Amino acid sequence: MNHSQRTHAVLSASKADMYLKCTPSIRLGEQFEEETSVFAREGTFMHELSEIRLAYFLKQMTKTQLNKKLNQMKQSEFYNGETEQAVQSYIDIVIEKINEARARNKDPLILIEERLDFSPWVPEGFGTGDVIINNPKTLKGLFFCLK
Repeated sequence: MNHSQRTHAVLSASKADMYLKCTPSIRLGEQFEEETSVFAREGTFMHELSEIRLAYFLKQMTKTQLNKKLNQMKQSEFYNGETEQAVQSYIDIVIEKINEARARNKDPLILIEERLDFSPWVPEGFGTGDVIINNPKTLKGLFFCLK
């Protein structure tokens, strides 16, 4: 789950706009040490909290596992009522989309934090789909960009 320690693509989908506007920035950025901010750390925290709650909703973890992880996350400086409310708003949207998919198809494929490889089209290109809902007739993805 630790998103801040995951590998990030040189050519990520979330940075495509920047690269299209300033192509040399792709390699120029490699010369500098990656920095983060309190805002990025808070976003990562919220992202991980969402992932835990969705994994429980999808029955990928037990109530005991959920409570253990939540108790750990509640120790964070970022855990508060406002954070919970924002995460719940996001989860409500995702659950609504999952329920729509289930109404159209008994058993849609639902993936959380799935690595997406688009390197055949963009060298070194990959990303992560926060939630991927795959129905035989539709493919929807919800992406949350941390960087």
